[in-house]
Amino acid sequence: SIKCINALKLTKEELKFNALAFQAGKHHTIIFSGNNNNKEINLWDYDKEKHIEKIENGSNSFITCMIVDYKKNYLLSTGNDGAIDIWDLATKPGDKTINMKLIRTIKDPDITNNYKPRINDLILLPRTNIMVICNNNKKIYFYDMGRKEITHTIKRENEITCLSCLESYGKLLCGTKQKMIIEINLNDELAKAGYRQVFDKYP
Repeated sequence: SIKCINALKLTKEELKFNALAFQAGKHHTIIFSGNNNNKEINLWDYDKEKHIEKIENGSNSFITCMIVDYKKNYLLSTGNDGAIDIWDLATKPGDKTINMKLIRTIKDPDITNNYKPRINDLILLPRTNIMVICNNNKKIYFYDMGRKEITHTIKRENEITCLSCLESYGKLLCGTKQKMIIEINLNDELAKAGYRQVFDKYP
């Protein structure tokens, strides 16, 4: 079945969704952001079908994508200012909703005083503690969440606009602005950064 949630009910204004995530813990919460001028993150209670609250985006940027790290119960949000905000979604006993708290901001290394790159997409690699980021400077970064540093960079000829991990084959699929899909062997790239083989080998 298909269930429609009216964005006008959530924000009382016309809204084009730019980023959407779902927190599936104790409180089933839809987390979304759109083209509103305030650059806010909205929380929507999925079970009770009601808007919970609006939260100011940590870096105050136009949000382009969000993902949830279910192992650590973090939300990662990013946008057009080259920053990735990491939010703690943890709840305490008795909390009626999730209690979002900004805990850290990661800066794209391409940021300068006069330029802020746009982060197009980010994903968390399964079986690892690594986040993969692509920006409009035609770069792909491997960021180690534990070490809190970029451990590997791939420079491409084409701008990467979206990422997906084909876990069963150990491949990173990259969609480009030129309407191509690039396939990258994750074991090979992780080995360049000093990591052991993570994904099984397939012919």
